[in-house]
Amino acid sequence: MVDDQLLYVIKKFQCLHILQRGLKMIFNRKSWQNLRYLLILTLATLAGTPNAQPKWPERPVKLIVPFPVAGPADAIARALTEKLTQKLGQPFIVENRPGGGGDTATALVAKAAADGYTLVLGAGATLAVSPALSKHLAYDSIRDFAPVATLATAPNILVINDSVKANSLKEFIALSKTKQDGFSFASGGKGSSGHMSAELLRSVSGMPFVHVPYKGQAQALTDMVGGHIPAMFATLTGAREFIATGKLRALAITSPVRSQLAPEIPTVSESGYPGFQNTSWWGVLAPSGTSAAIVKSLNLEITSILNDPEFRKTLAIYGTEPFPMTTDQFSEFLRSEIERAAKLVQYAGIPKE
Repeated sequence: MVDDQLLYVIKKFQCLHILQRGLKMIFNRKSWQNLRYLLILTLATLAGTPNAQPKWPERPVKLIVPFPVAGPADAIARALTEKLTQKLGQPFIVENRPGGGGDTATALVAKAAADGYTLVLGAGATLAVSPALSKHLAYDSIRDFAPVATLATAPNILVINDSVKANSLKEFIALSKTKQDGFSFASGGKGSSGHMSAELLRSVSGMPFVHVPYKGQAQALTDMVGGHIPAMFATLTGAREFIATGKLRALAITSPVRSQLAPEIPTVSESGYPGFQNTSWWGVLAPSGTSAAIVKSLNLEITSILNDPEFRKTLAIYGTEPFPMTTDQFSEFLRSEIERAAKLVQYAGIPKE
């Protein structure tokens, strides 16, 4: 048994088997026995037991953010990395790599070394909607990633301008059905959370609408306030000021329950469509094959951060709320989101590109 232990540990160190043979030739049997046990103790101290995990992190960790600087995703990532740096004693660095709707940087992390030193800020848009919309996506959201921890979720709010004479979701849908093509709906782009919310509402209500995609939400909201577009599912962050000043009217929110950040806005679910839910969400993932010990440790640290009052204040500023899950729950959630997005895109007849 001791010989087996010795061989296992020595094989962990390159060329030490040569040293073993040489020492046997130099020392007699008794001396070799003593030296052998000394080697076992020394190398076991250096290498640890066969099942021991190396310390992590021992150097800076990169969190790749596939979105531009500023905005909810970037702000959440920077607040998170600041806390992780404080807790784990190594720098956690945000690296923004926008482009390709977030898919380019996400694909980059899918191919990164599975050593715990490169992570990605995943989102519903990149991990669930992109697979439903892209013919040649360079990553598989399930195969190529190890879900670490969910971070935050943000609902959409159905907002309308004063040209629409409706004060509730039911009134709005009834009014839209009196028009041949319904109302025009703006969104921040094809496949965006706002677009998917509109498609989901159409699927459960039969409400017709004409989709008008913009390159980002800001211009869409500007045109809404200007009276050029009557309706939109917008983020709370983007629409909050316009709602507060009366420039836009909020009819319903897409979260499963009323948001603590806007408790006065009823949910779509309670407005006549039980079970309706569609939110933006973000989470941290590692390349597939990353040590389970690292993934579990990081999940526990992030879950702890989500309970930090200072971190929660940052989330609230950007209209988001904490969204904690275990790694297993995150895996199940991701699978369900991919399936849900695929069905919704198929229902909407959105072609893959």
